[in-house]
Amino acid sequence: MLVLCLSAMAVMAQDADKAKEILDKVADKYQKVPAFSAMFEQRMINQAEGLNEKFEGAVLAKGNKFRIDIAGRVIFNDGSTMWTFVPDDEEVTVAEAGGEDGEELDPTAIYTAYKKGFKLKLQKNEKIDGKDYRVIDLLPKKPKDKSFFRIRVYVTPKGSVLHRWSVYEKDGNVFQYTISNFKELASLPDTDFRFDKSKYPDMDIDIVDLR
Repeated sequence: MLVLCLSAMAVMAQDADKAKEILDKVADKYQKVPAFSAMFEQRMINQAEGLNEKFEGAVLAKGNKFRIDIAGRVIFNDGSTMWTFVPDDEEVTVAEAGGEDGEELDPTAIYTAYKKGFKLKLQKNEKIDGKDYRVIDLLPKKPKDKSFFRIRVYVTPKGSVLHRWSVYEKDGNVFQYTISNFKELASLPDTDFRFDKSKYPDMDIDIVDLR
């Protein structure tokens, strides 16, 4: 019995090491990219409630700066300040970039999230749209401190490209993000990541400053 337990522990350790090796390659690849643009699909799924909502968006990113366009909102983050602009409401909310909301929205955070606070578990490969992907679970070491119990990531076997990740919430919701049209860019101007009221002269924009 002891031998079986030790053997199982050894296999689990090897799987965790392999999972880390895969994610290290993904992180290394991303960190070498000066800037990027991409399209993405966000789904909110709750099987118990028959919920499957889809939103499509676009992202620009450079270092710790990003801009996200999704569901009628444009989110600018220049690394120190975050603006959430809702054109239909002619309103922009300003907050510190380092807050919890900013961290959750940061599209680059997923590339390095595994490095701190998670146990890694290598799963069987899965097919998405006929293509094979490596599957890794990120399990919080302190689950009581999180609203979710698992992040599942899907990585291409060749090229170490992150294709999808799913966040499994304790309330039964699953937030799924799928990346497409990822393009590496030499650079992007810093102005892409700041809200500029002067670009919307036809709007009477209300600014709500929460800093």
